[in-house]
Amino acid sequence: RLPPYRTVRDAIGDLEQLDPIVTSSGENVATDCPIANHAVWEISEENLARIAKVAQGNDWRSIPSGMLPERYFATRACDQAGNYGRLSWNSQSYTITGAAGNVSAGMFTHPTKDRPITVREAARLQGFEDKYVFAGSIDSIYRQIGNAVPPPLARAVATTILGCHHDPGDRKSVV
Repeated sequence: RLPPYRTVRDAIGDLEQLDPIVTSSGENVATDCPIANHAVWEISEENLARIAKVAQGNDWRSIPSGMLPERYFATRACDQAGNYGRLSWNSQSYTITGAAGNVSAGMFTHPTKDRPITVREAARLQGFEDKYVFAGSIDSIYRQIGNAVPPPLARAVATTILGCHHDPGDRKSVV
């Protein structure tokens, strides 16, 4: 029997619920927070208005057609699956990609706040512990997290491989 899955609430529910920063400058602006990499980055007024229409677990299909970008009318609906998606507290997270800071690129909107998930939220959803601090530009950091093998998966694979080649009694030192 498999253990119960980890929900979005399990992963990020205890983090400070930061409010979005809305600017039209095109620059990223961060707020200070005592937890490393847990900062809110700006969101455009257009995207804020769009995601405000999306309930937990839903995506762009909740947004009135008059508010959608033109590209949504030039492609198949299935090509946009998950875009402007909002995570749900009681479900598993969707795959975290290098675009996790962009609400228009997938299921990367905070469950209750009208903003993209923070770097720390993305990292926790990917299985990184808070002691791991990311460095670089914001785009680089989201890419690092999205391109990483989730640490719990890496640990499970390494433990299994080592268990096949070493005495099972030695596994305790691996984990």
